[in-house]
Amino acid sequence: MVNTLKYKLFGFVLLFMVIYISFPVWAAEGDCGYEGGISSGVAVDKKFEYKEVIFITGKPIIVQGDLTVKKTIKDTAETWTYTYSNLKNTDEKVTMSRTITYNVAVNKKDDGQIQKQVSLGKFSESIKVDKVTYTLSKYSFSKSTLVDEKPVAQYFAGEFVGDKTYKVSGSETSAGNVTVRAEGNIYGYNQYWSNTEAQNINYLIQGTIDGLNWNRTASVGISMTTSKKINYEKNKPDAISFEGGYVQTENNVCLLQYSSEFPELDSKGKPTDYINKVQDSVKFETSPRITRLVAPSLRQIKGHWAENDIKIAYALEVFKEKASDFKPNDFMTRREFARVMVMAGRLMTDEEILTAQAAFDTTSNTSTTKKTTGNKNQQAQIFDDVPADYPYYAYIMRAYDKKIMDGLSELSFGPQSAITRAQAVTLIIRALGLEDTAPGSVSVTSFKDNDAIPSWARSSAYVAEKLGLIRGDSYGNFNPDKNMTKAEIATMINRFIDYMRQDIIKDYRDSAVMY
Repeated sequence: MVNTLKYKLFGFVLLFMVIYISFPVWAAEGDCGYEGGISSGVAVDKKFEYKEVIFITGKPIIVQGDLTVKKTIKDTAETWTYTYSNLKNTDEKVTMSRTITYNVAVNKKDDGQIQKQVSLGKFSESIKVDKVTYTLSKYSFSKSTLVDEKPVAQYFAGEFVGDKTYKVSGSETSAGNVTVRAEGNIYGYNQYWSNTEAQNINYLIQGTIDGLNWNRTASVGISMTTSKKINYEKNKPDAISFEGGYVQTENNVCLLQYSSEFPELDSKGKPTDYINKVQDSVKFETSPRITRLVAPSLRQIKGHWAENDIKIAYALEVFKEKASDFKPNDFMTRREFARVMVMAGRLMTDEEILTAQAAFDTTSNTSTTKKTTGNKNQQAQIFDDVPADYPYYAYIMRAYDKKIMDGLSELSFGPQSAITRAQAVTLIIRALGLEDTAPGSVSVTSFKDNDAIPSWARSSAYVAEKLGLIRGDSYGNFNPDKNMTKAEIATMINRFIDYMRQDIIKDYRDSAVMY
């Protein structure tokens, strides 16, 4: 598939707007902050529940309270304000408050990548432990993140470093200070089926109190994940129009794991040679959201080897054609595959989906492949065989604009051509944006017919096999030139969706697991 058309990127100026994180928004990038804590991921009255582990006293202490996040976006600059309130640990007699403002410079590149440079604005923090108060007097912070926009997912990775100096005062301590250096890595992604942010933070805590010097180290691993899962529920009554259906459950889980190595203190508060090691974890898991999915009548596929995959594809509305007309063994065309990719990746908003489907239903019986003319407000036509009144126009153009599907030539999309296995796999990996993760320019798969896989599809086939999206036939062959049936597409697409809502999470979550 070759297309020599040059893509034209349209930019826009983002007008001033203020985003308040409020119910029912679920976990998103930055909702945990960058202080070694986790939030519930669900805001109630604009506040998240929040937990954090502090090490400043000489042992790990969990505090819990509220976090409010406010983000202001104006053109290429952003301001993030984090307000931590009512943080406390009653057993340890700890109370804490903190407000931090970050200034973010946003640099958008032509290749879909975005650089975000974060610097510190205003700050205040106070920690009171019994009769001792730690007041933040100096703070330097720098964070840099690269965001990579891919068709169905947005990936990001970054690093940050912060240096805090606390002035220590209280009846039990005449004078002193504590410095805390935090160095962290951030990894994450955002897409329709799941999103995850993982952080790994290493701390070096140094103190000088009443002339006594000491050093401590600690580490924190954070993972925050929202994911959608589906299960089949069979209806109990017999006298019901549908025997069962799929239920989608959306869960939000935030996990904090920490470890520390502190010297044991003697009766006079001086450090000894004995190192006290502590490992533990805390967790937030919010109540799930439940959605009953549609249950179309597909009596004609009962007993088919792909029956479950086809039903799931219809339940998730990835397959949109009239259920009674569905023939699982028909070959899938490129126009149908464009719609499948758009729906599987949720590359349209709910409103756009309704509009596209309405246009499809209206024009599917009367469409023409002739080029429309005479309407100055008509939508752009890129391919001669996909005019603006073509039933699949909205889906094909969205797949094209997202750089998932090209034409078979510069002016021909080939909407009614069948999709091959090599083409389908290439388009799926391109949608994920993971084609560059394959080793070398021409990768080697484990399929017996590896040499028959076209060079342009080899890397994608390698990645798809590694991710578990494709399997060989009973002889171990990939069959790259074989036209795919709708049943086979249903199976492949469901593996693609399963990867996005489940398997990808493990890689990011495991990166934050310390033990």
